[in-house]
Amino acid sequence: MRILLCGATGFIGRHLAARLRQAGHEVVPASRQPLPGGVAMNYMTDTTPEVWLPRLQGIDAVVNAVGILIESSDATYGPLHHQGPAALFDACVLAGVKRVVQVSALGAETASTPYFATKKAAEDHLQQLPLAWQIVRPSVVYGPDGHAARLFHLLAALPVISLPAGGRQAMQPVHVDDLADLVLQLLNPEVPAEQVVEAVGAQKVLYRDMLAAYRRGMGWSSAIGIPVPGFVIDLTVKLLDFVPGVVLNSDTWRMLQQGSVGGEHAVTTMTQLLGREPLGVDQFITARNGPALRKETLARLTKVLIPAALVVAGCAALLAGLLK
Repeated sequence: MRILLCGATGFIGRHLAARLRQAGHEVVPASRQPLPGGVAMNYMTDTTPEVWLPRLQGIDAVVNAVGILIESSDATYGPLHHQGPAALFDACVLAGVKRVVQVSALGAETASTPYFATKKAAEDHLQQLPLAWQIVRPSVVYGPDGHAARLFHLLAALPVISLPAGGRQAMQPVHVDDLADLVLQLLNPEVPAEQVVEAVGAQKVLYRDMLAAYRRGMGWSSAIGIPVPGFVIDLTVKLLDFVPGVVLNSDTWRMLQQGSVGGEHAVTTMTQLLGREPLGVDQFITARNGPALRKETLARLTKVLIPAALVVAGCAALLAGLLK
C-alpha cells in the first residue's frame, strides 16, 4: 500500500513511518521540510482540496498525524488541526483515496479547549465524508525520544517533585509503539471502517504514580512529593498565559485536570485490534533501556540545574553585597 503520511517528521509521525515501512508499505512522507522521496505540505496555507489533489496521485491511503500542543505565530490550531486536514479529506474523496486514519486526541470529544475543539472539528468533518475513515484518540503518548517523555523523565528524576493539585490527575498513557501498531492495523482493508478508537495503555494511573513508575524504571528510590494547591496553579497559569511558547498555561492545565483516560472497553478494543494487550506504564522503561535513560536524564538534568544554581548563587551574592 502507498501511504501519504502527514506530519512525518513529528514524534508520532517518525514512529508511524518506521512501523509502516517495516510492514512492507511504501510511505510518502509529507511535512513542512520535505524528506527524501516526500512532499512539502503546510496546513497553515494548504486549506483547499485543489492543493492536495496532485499529492494524492497513486496514493492508496492517508494518515494524518499533524498536531501542536502550543500555538505560535506560524502554527495555530485552526488551520493545523481543522481547515488543513478537512481540505485533505475532501481531496481524498475527489481523488478516490478511500482509507483515511486521523490521529486525534483523547479528550477531543469534549471540545473543552481550543486544542480539543479544533481536533473535534476535523473529526466531525471526516465522519461526514464517504470514506473508510478511522479516528484514533491517543491518551498521553510515551516514547523515550518524545519531548513529553523527556520532560516527565526530568521531573521524575528530581529528589523533590512538585505535584500540581496533589498529582491526582488520571491518565492512561499509551506507548508510541502500540500506537504505531494500532494505526497499522486500522489501515488493513479487512478491519471494519468508521471506528473511533481510544488508544490507551493497559494501566490507569494518577499523574504522581506515572512519575513514580518512570523514576523506578530509571533505578531511583522514591522521591519526596510536595503537593502544590490547585489555586496556586490557577494563579500561576494566568500569568504564564502571557508568556509565548510556555507548555503550562490555562488550557494545558485544564486538559491535565480533565485527565486522559479511556472508556470502559478501551483496553479490550486495543487488545482486539493489536492481537495482544497494550503496554502499561510499568512496562515502558525496562531493564534494557532503563540505565541508558537514567544516564541521559542525569546529563540533561545537570544542564538545567547548574545554570539555575549559578543564577541563584549570583542573586545571593548580589543581595549580600547590597546588604553590606
